[in-house]
Amino acid sequence: MNVDEAQILNLVKSLSKVLTMNKKTLTVVESCTGGGIGYYMTKQPGSSSWLHSSLVTYSNEAKSCILGIQPDYILKYGAVSQEVAMQMAKNGQAKTNSNIALSVTGIAGPSGGTAFKPTGTVYFGLSNDLGERKYKHTLFMGSREQVRIQSIFYGLTFLYEFIT
Repeated sequence: MNVDEAQILNLVKSLSKVLTMNKKTLTVVESCTGGGIGYYMTKQPGSSSWLHSSLVTYSNEAKSCILGIQPDYILKYGAVSQEVAMQMAKNGQAKTNSNIALSVTGIAGPSGGTAFKPTGTVYFGLSNDLGERKYKHTLFMGSREQVRIQSIFYGLTFLYEFIT
């Protein structure tokens, strides 16, 4: 997947319209993207009306301290897993009292991958104030930066599909 900044910014503009129209707030909880989603969100004028917060919980300790995910839960499933992505979204949404939360956790590389979870493995989670939850998992190819950019775009696309 080849993604450029213009595609990301167009998607953010569309998200902004939907969130504003529906009077919804969003929290983003990021790990492997390191704040990249929040960065692109805040490039959109007026984002302060719908972007509640952007949390970067890069380490396992941050996931525990900030989001309240138990260390044994992370050990059981792994920081890069469907279970942890869902807890990140659910807890991020609850802790910030936003209407919707998007989470992302993955292995951007160039190291850290295993045969079971290769470099480029990324999980996304969504949670809203209606109790709806969804997750997606994918495998991206390319350099560390390419995996991160693809994760940002894919996560925003997943969010857009969830709220429309």
